Amino acid sequence: YYTVNALLGYQFKVKSSHVKVQLNVQNLFDFSHQQVLASTWNPNTNSLNEFYYYVLPRNYSLTTSFDF
Repeated sequence: YYTVNALLGYQFKVKSSHVKVQLNVQNLFDFSHQQVLASTWNPNTNSLNEFYYYVLPRNYSLTTSFDF
C-alpha cells in the first residue's frame, strides 16, 4: 500500500519578526482501505487467518511560527 503526505509553507517578514506558515496534509489521497497486517496458516482447519488494520484517514495541520 502507499500513502502520500504533502506540505506547503510560506515565510514572510512582519516588521522585525519572521513568520512561517505551514500546511501539512497526511494521507493526501485518503487511501483508507483495509490492509493485511499479518496472516497465519492453520493446518487443522486448512484455512488462512488474516489480521487487518486501517490506515489513518486524511489529516490536516496548520502551524504558524514567529521568530523575534
